[in-house]
Amino acid sequence: MAETWDLFDAERKSLHQTMQRGDPVPAGAHHVVADIWTITPDGRFLLTQRAPGKKYAGMWECTGGSVLAGESSEDGARRELHEETGLRAAPGQLKLIHSICLFERFVDTYVFHAPVVLDQLRLQACEVCDARLVTFDELCRLFAGGQVMPRERFPLYRAQLEAELTAAR
Repeated sequence: MAETWDLFDAERKSLHQTMQRGDPVPAGAHHVVADIWTITPDGRFLLTQRAPGKKYAGMWECTGGSVLAGESSEDGARRELHEETGLRAAPGQLKLIHSICLFERFVDTYVFHAPVVLDQLRLQACEVCDARLVTFDELCRLFAGGQVMPRERFPLYRAQLEAELTAAR
């Protein structure tokens, strides 16, 4: 079953239209994507590895995906987190740290503070093939080495992620 996304104008006002994943985004329209950086109480970041067959297969990234029609950005983020990792965030547990309009999408980036036990994660096989926990320094080294996505956005909120480590400890 294809995903359906709500469409918005450049000012993020609803166009009262939807589209199916895989169809071209109409000119001037945007959909919403949510990214979630999970930070453990000891200050490590959860990274997941993109499954074989996906664009950018093998790259490490935070959790995330497109927000479905009818969902709020936070609800979509909570759903993606659960689908891809098995982790559950209650309403209000995600903190929005960054939002940007890129091409045909708005990307909202959240932080989720939670304990993570790697062997208890339930990875969504079609999306994710592995998971790891890394320190902030390791995350930055992986990014510098071209192994972490999102390439274009990480520098925009890197300082905010680093600041979130204080809250984790």
